[in-house]
Amino acid sequence: FSEGSGRRNDTDILLRVKEKFPDNNFRKDIGGISQEDGDNIESIIYSMLSKMSGLDVVVGERFHSLVTAAIAGVPFIAISYDEKVKALARACGMDEYCIDFENEINEDELAVLIESKFDNLLFNYSEVKEMLAENVKNIAKVADHDFNYIKDN
Repeated sequence: FSEGSGRRNDTDILLRVKEKFPDNNFRKDIGGISQEDGDNIESIIYSMLSKMSGLDVVVGERFHSLVTAAIAGVPFIAISYDEKVKALARACGMDEYCIDFENEINEDELAVLIESKFDNLLFNYSEVKEMLAENVKNIAKVADHDFNYIKDN
């Protein structure tokens, strides 16, 4: 989530959502890049995938955190401020779990929407997880095809 002056208070949103879940089931942050992650891109990617794969659900607004969740096979609830986040949710079949925050809604409304999406996701968890894995495989096939086309031409 975003932080900083001039932005909405994401910490308050997360704390409100956290109230709905036991402490041991909710992590505000799985951590960013740290010294033990290494200094090369492969070790950083491996570290982030490893951290994400230990989660059941990711709630996020940042494109790369949602991509990482999808690659790790972790269903997500996307808070979208940008078309690229909506497009990612669509491509992964997670558009039902995407909240459009481009329209002005307040923190209370967002917390209620997250809770509702979370309940729906948990109710359909096995099916969503399976569907996400299949969609990510399809995205990888397209990416491989495109890469090979570019490499060969």
